[in-house]
Amino acid sequence: MIFVFFGLILPYYLFYIEYGVFLTTVSDIVGASDKYDSLKLVLTQEVFSSIRIFSLLPLIVGILLFIYSIKIQLYIDRVRSLLRGIVDEVKLIDKKYLLMIFFIIFTSSIYKLFYAISLPISYDEAWTYINFTDKGLLSSISYYPAPNNHVLYSVLTNLTNYLPFNQTINIRLPSIFISAFSTFIFYLVFKKIFDNRIAIYITPIFAFLYPIIYYGYLARGYSLIVLAFIICFYGSSRLLDLTLVKNIQWKYYFYLSFGAVLGLYSIPSFLYPYFALTTFLAFNFVYHNDKKGLVNLLISILATTIVTIILYSPILIVSGLESMTNNSGVQIISRFDVASGLYQHFKETLQFLFYYEWILLLIIFLSVFSLIKVKIIQRLS
Repeated sequence: MIFVFFGLILPYYLFYIEYGVFLTTVSDIVGASDKYDSLKLVLTQEVFSSIRIFSLLPLIVGILLFIYSIKIQLYIDRVRSLLRGIVDEVKLIDKKYLLMIFFIIFTSSIYKLFYAISLPISYDEAWTYINFTDKGLLSSISYYPAPNNHVLYSVLTNLTNYLPFNQTINIRLPSIFISAFSTFIFYLVFKKIFDNRIAIYITPIFAFLYPIIYYGYLARGYSLIVLAFIICFYGSSRLLDLTLVKNIQWKYYFYLSFGAVLGLYSIPSFLYPYFALTTFLAFNFVYHNDKKGLVNLLISILATTIVTIILYSPILIVSGLESMTNNSGVQIISRFDVASGLYQHFKETLQFLFYYEWILLLIIFLSVFSLIKVKIIQRLS
């Protein structure tokens, strides 16, 4: 009913007032009365017309919510039950494993906090603070001058900016907390896929990888990308299980969609890993002639797309679609250049991940050894 109410009031107000009154109202709300001319360059007459049209969106959403209210309520109850189940599952974990995982998280977080305090602010972090954090929530969700706006992270910094610390710590704190949470989720995921022992072995490797440490304090959206991919990966891996009971598949589609929205609203380039996961799932469903699984996947992709578009609608209205698809950071690279640079790319990626590219062989060996050991124990038991 709230959506319907705002859906009626907002269009009426926007279609009633003139462009000049709208600019004055917005400048007063955001506290930029002295920057009226600058605001006029962003909120043009065309943007105002788009805002009028998009103001009908709450009404449409409200009507759809009313029509499908029973189904939506059932789904919300399912999600609540799912979250309660996760909490109950955590409570059942052996205390010695919990202590070990919290020690890993605490130690890695101390590293990140030390770097957050001691290292100077980077160019991209400064850009985030000046253009989004300091200018408030409306700027974060609607202004997209370059790929530097990791929207969801900018929104989080709008909240932590009011904490009683210096500005550098305030904008870096979300990354530290998100990274710590990602490490715990990583442990839970691989505990479910394998067992406690293997999860404990590989979690410290993950927690102390260079990019996890680096992005774990940097005031950018990459820590959110890591968390989003872990969630999507878990949902995808469970959907590949042919023995999975069909009536519980919905929660893994929920993980896939939730992780995708989290990643896409952080950085649009999360589309690449999401496309890889969903394409692999689609081929798997086609190979096994699982028509229902394929249809459910398409529904999941559609839901993800709709929610993502709604979240990005302020940017599409104010900054335009071209701000995301045709900005200075989006450049077409020829296939020849891509192919010729693949080896160097993978080499640098391995160095970035593991400090030294050949350490990957050690990790593969330990992983294979652990898997073989588990299989032998299962056969003997």
